Amino acid sequence: MESFLSLKNISKTYRKKARPALHDVSIDMQKGQVVALLGPNGSGKTTLIKILMGLVRPDEGSVLLVDGRPVPFDIPARIPTGYMPQNPAFPDNLRVSEIVEYLMGFSKSDPVYFDDLMKRMDLHAFYDRRFRELSGGMKQKLSVFQAFLYERRILILDEPSAGLDPFHATSLKRLIRERRDAGSLVLITSHVLSEIEELADMMILLIDGTVHVQQSPAEFVNARNARNLEEALSGIREYA
Repeated sequence: MESFLSLKNISKTYRKKARPALHDVSIDMQKGQVVALLGPNGSGKTTLIKILMGLVRPDEGSVLLVDGRPVPFDIPARIPTGYMPQNPAFPDNLRVSEIVEYLMGFSKSDPVYFDDLMKRMDLHAFYDRRFRELSGGMKQKLSVFQAFLYERRILILDEPSAGLDPFHATSLKRLIRERRDAGSLVLITSHVLSEIEELADMMILLIDGTVHVQQSPAEFVNARNARNLEEALSGIREYA
């Protein structure tokens, strides 16, 4: 089966860094798949996400393929993409209702999941509050709302459950599964390893900017005769 989204020989060197942030990274991803991007701090996860979002330009020789065809590095400009940053940031003085209206002004399509997400993320409870008045969990709910509001072929979620209470974290997991089952590619980063085991069809382990593992969490755990992903990763010296 031809991959939907393929990264080939992705490298990125920052001028002031002695070592590349990414080196020769190649990943194949399919529609209807949850792909987890794992790695310690400084492993290159953030750089890879920024490259996909068109925020960072990779080194010469890096290739991005969509349905087998090479395309420039700016996924959102070519494919409907939802993005949930690790730290949502909006103007402090705007109310949630104004932020929602502002976000919807960027799209010509209808916000298919508006009512559903308002209910799931309980936005009515703080819809009239200013952004600076929101707790971390409220900001994260707003970030979930904006990422999942439209039909998107790709969802890139950076630490999506951070700050969410258990009830809304469960709602988020349901959303991820629903989008995957509808055929979207969902790329997530998370430090919650139980969450990766529960959601991911494939995991990519980056260490020092290179791919060390590219297989399903279950296969990785079984291959190491471990009880869970945490125990399996603890056997990798570089990960500790």
